[in-house]
Amino acid sequence: MVLQGVTFRDAYIQVGRSVEDGTYKVPEQTPISNPHEGSVQNLCTKEIKLLMDKAISDFNFEKVHSAIQSLLQ
Repeated sequence: MVLQGVTFRDAYIQVGRSVEDGTYKVPEQTPISNPHEGSVQNLCTKEIKLLMDKAISDFNFEKVHSAIQSLLQ
């Protein structure tokens, strides 16, 4: 629906009404030629993993563990 120009809000309402009244039918999957980052067709999981690994490697876990141990003694 949205690909045909219906606003997301209006499409959401129309689908919700058809689900409530029992007339909803699952549409055939239409290929999307240019999926945006983060969409089902383009999750960017490799890029997210790289960013997460970098963030984790920048965190000094040993310093935190040492501080916790010194507080517990």
